[in-house]
Amino acid sequence: ATEKKTVDRSTYRHGFSVLLVAAALFASLIAAVAQRVPAAGSTTGSTQGPADTTPPTISASVSPALDASEWHGAAVTVTFSCADPESGVRTCTAPVTVSTPGVARVAGTSINGAGLSASTTATIRLDGTPPVVSVLSPVEGDLLPGGSTRTTVRVAAHDVHSGVDALGVTCDGAPAVVAGAVFTCANVPVVAGANTVQVRATDRVGRSTTIASTFYVGTGAAAATSITVSPAKMVLVPTEARQLRVRDDRGRVTMAGTWSTSAPLVATVSTASGRPVVTALAVGSATLTVVSGGLTSSATVEVLPEGAAQSAPKELWSLASDGEAPPKRADVLRAVLNPAFPPEDQPGLFFVDEGTEWSGVELTRGPTNRPTRIRAVTLDGRELWEHRFIGRHARHIAGDQEGGVVIVREAGTDNARGASHAASLVKLDGLTGRVQWAAFAREELARFSEVTIHPSGTVYVLELGHDQASRLRAFNGATGEEQAWDLPSGSGPDGPVPASVAGPITREDGAVTLVTRTQSESGSSATVSVTLVTLMDGASKPTFAPVSLRAYTTPLSQLPKSLQDYRLLPDGFGGLLIAHQRRDEVLRLSPSAILALPVELAPMGGTATKYDTEYVLGDDQAYAFVQGRTTEGGTTTYWSCLVGFNPGDPAPGGPVTLVATGPQPSHLRLQFAQAGSGVALSGPSGLLSGVGATLRPK
Repeated sequence: ATEKKTVDRSTYRHGFSVLLVAAALFASLIAAVAQRVPAAGSTTGSTQGPADTTPPTISASVSPALDASEWHGAAVTVTFSCADPESGVRTCTAPVTVSTPGVARVAGTSINGAGLSASTTATIRLDGTPPVVSVLSPVEGDLLPGGSTRTTVRVAAHDVHSGVDALGVTCDGAPAVVAGAVFTCANVPVVAGANTVQVRATDRVGRSTTIASTFYVGTGAAAATSITVSPAKMVLVPTEARQLRVRDDRGRVTMAGTWSTSAPLVATVSTASGRPVVTALAVGSATLTVVSGGLTSSATVEVLPEGAAQSAPKELWSLASDGEAPPKRADVLRAVLNPAFPPEDQPGLFFVDEGTEWSGVELTRGPTNRPTRIRAVTLDGRELWEHRFIGRHARHIAGDQEGGVVIVREAGTDNARGASHAASLVKLDGLTGRVQWAAFAREELARFSEVTIHPSGTVYVLELGHDQASRLRAFNGATGEEQAWDLPSGSGPDGPVPASVAGPITREDGAVTLVTRTQSESGSSATVSVTLVTLMDGASKPTFAPVSLRAYTTPLSQLPKSLQDYRLLPDGFGGLLIAHQRRDEVLRLSPSAILALPVELAPMGGTATKYDTEYVLGDDQAYAFVQGRTTEGGTTTYWSCLVGFNPGDPAPGGPVTLVATGPQPSHLRLQFAQAGSGVALSGPSGLLSGVGATLRPK
């Protein structure tokens, strides 16, 4: 049988009445809303409250509170307080905890019931790392003269966040005196034999680092395992005498030793004022041997007839090989003689092995983690000292006007403790190779430019800011005493944006020059400014001159977005070339400060990638030496090309000489422009031995 279902009519009527009541309520709600919202062009009646046209308020509070250092030493919580007395607060940013060291900008927003908003930003500076400390002298393992009772300990200390407390460096508990980034502890007591000094540095939020350095007085230092004579090879003429120098593997000079010669009638070795001297007697060859402390080393001398070396070019001297492969990237710097010291005891040349090589299109230390190595050598071939380091690359190494060397190093991690180093500037004393003074960037991600050494001896460098303003810094070459000038910044949604800068260079009139680019954003629009900055050495402040961009059309799409990968060069006509350091892109700034459009000097097209470009101004034209690679069909070929161009009016398509170098980078370097035309190049096989190549554009 089929079950028959029926619907109770009373239930149906009850449900229908509920629907009628709901509909009535909905209609009354619509009518009420219609009374509150005026029609277009109308105003509200006297019964409606005023509309909320005032944004809410918002403020930020930070916990824990900031102390006088302006940095926090532990995680920080930013809490936002929002209020709106009219329509109330709809949303307010929740508390934010900052635990990553560095500078952070924490933004908060409040929205009221009317949809209006307000924002605020809290800047948090959090120092989560202790200072980085190193002992400059006496260095680990040093041997001081016997009888010494006191010494001076010099320390370099810096902190990439809050900075080192000026009173926070001690040597065995005694306070150090600060000068820049170098701290000095005078009159530290020492005894015969081993001495260990405890150096402690504390930053402005109370974090500290302690290191120990052990050195020796009189005896006890680690024994040498080898000795080396320099020069290792030399060419003399009869009756000519030349000093020799013997150093052990710990850098100490060996004065005592027994000398012998394989050909006493050709050359002999004597001692003058405690120094070994070789004297040529007759034409021929001889091997000179020294024995000291059970260790042996030798050198060879070739004696030529008078005038033979001048008639046929000959290698006059060379240093001993250390068994390593020839450097891929190297340079030879001419040292400036200091008139305060005897010239024969000063370096005449600095041989620089950068320790880097191209891996693809990036510089690395290669598979052997090769160190950077600087050797100071007299003009007659005696090696005075060696300075080496690993880790952070050297951005620039230059000889200064005081007879020393200035090293610019990138930011990064250097040692076994994993300490984070800011970019650094270090001056080595020319006579000893020891650090004379040092300076560091103010923040962890800031960069240093290459330096320009003024004829007065002042060392100028740009600090390219990350969170803080970019800055031109000037250091007394002898003392490291500093002056600095902040450069104008642009602006963005989160606050000031540091200028990007090309330079500095020293021009013929002694002016230090650089070019800045800033961009200021306001809503959807942006204003770009390029400025020529000039500082006369010794002046109290630089001058700023606007650069004309009339060759560009809005929105300046062809203007480089940053100048930090560009360098400045004089153009020979009173203007400047702003030249990219990787690709061959050049902009000319005329003497009247008009900036021309960028020019690619040697367009390659296709899959060509340019990764290194060097420039030089010659007698006939300017030159760009470009290195790159091309990948076709899965095969990569590296190449080099030399481009000649008119520096007064750079244009693409100038004379080009292209050299394919194979599946690996050539590591060729541009040395100088030849007299007349062409350039001199050097590479791994020829630089230190004085062998170079000459290349001229077709």
